[in-house]
Amino acid sequence: MSISSPLSRPSSSKKPAMSPVNLGSMPTKHFSHITRYLDEATFLSLRQVSRRMHYLVEPMTEAIFARYLETVETNLSYHSLLRIHCDLAWPRGNPLAALVKRLVIRYPYTGPNSPFNRLALSSEIEDPLALPELWALRCDLVTAFTECRDFEFHLDEPADWPVDCIHAGDVVRVMFTIFNDAGIPLERLKIHTSLRSAPILEQPTTTPYQVLQLPNWTVPTLYPEVLRGLRVLYLHDDYFREYRGTSIVWELLEGTPALEELRIVGRGRKHPTGNTLEALSTARLASARIRVFSVRKIESTAEILRTCIRKMAVRGLEMLELRDLMLTTRATGESWEEVLQSVWRMCVDLTRINFRNLGARDERTGGVRRLLQTGCRLTVSVRQMVLEQLVEKARRMRMGGAVQ
Repeated sequence: MSISSPLSRPSSSKKPAMSPVNLGSMPTKHFSHITRYLDEATFLSLRQVSRRMHYLVEPMTEAIFARYLETVETNLSYHSLLRIHCDLAWPRGNPLAALVKRLVIRYPYTGPNSPFNRLALSSEIEDPLALPELWALRCDLVTAFTECRDFEFHLDEPADWPVDCIHAGDVVRVMFTIFNDAGIPLERLKIHTSLRSAPILEQPTTTPYQVLQLPNWTVPTLYPEVLRGLRVLYLHDDYFREYRGTSIVWELLEGTPALEELRIVGRGRKHPTGNTLEALSTARLASARIRVFSVRKIESTAEILRTCIRKMAVRGLEMLELRDLMLTTRATGESWEEVLQSVWRMCVDLTRINFRNLGARDERTGGVRRLLQTGCRLTVSVRQMVLEQLVEKARRMRMGGAVQ
């Protein structure tokens, strides 16, 4: 009797080999289960396999594109703007362009740009739209990035000498020129700056160096069709040196009828030339509905802050944020007592507050007292009770307390 080896089995007993499965022919219901284990890079690669694969992964890849292309950043250099133009705006009709919702301009500003002329006195670009890259950006915002109505500027120090690139002193003037020329309706505008502390920045003068250091010296006024739909405005106090005739803050506040959210950020100390809060107290607001009002890192007086809150209250203020605020007055406790009384009595539509690190400085002695160091947040159900407690605390601080 012979013993047969497994290796010498007859060919009739062998199982036929399975043919490889084609992923493109897989039923859709099974394909959706498999794709849960794929990363984003694999999804994007599958788009190039076949038309059917492109159709199957299109909903998921569109979500990936929408997430990464919602915000586009540039430093306004030639190469940066050229890449945005070639990757997203060209050819015309590219569906990816419609996914861009926000344009962020961020330093460092590096060149080179196309050759351009700067004015001898102020070193400003004579004709910004004469630069091919800026003209291309203007055209792309009109024809390709039609959903991009949110703009954010991050500005550092303006250049102290003529350079062959766009620097921080050019950004707002260049972009406002593009907005006006193209008639781009803004919805959100944020201007954040980080300027060094220099005495020459504190006093309004007309010297060439001062003109060079203050980039808002010749910023054009935005047209009404540009500001008509602006809903959110974020202003950083470093950029705006508030004295009437040279600042654009009044134009921004008085020309925005749809404004609903206003956020102001300062540097935490008093400026001889004032601050954005003072501009707000004297501006004639065009908006009839302010839902959110936020003030941070500003030293001001109780009267100015009360005036601003009163303007917000009559426009149906719903959310108030006061953080890192220092009030200067002759009676430290009385200042916050008046402000909180105004909030308590006038802001009848208020549903949410956020108070943190509130203090007062006595102008005669220089002493500082802290009303509130930790955070204080509340909803409409306890608004009156908490505000009443804060008013009482401010009253006790006025009567006497430890000076820090």
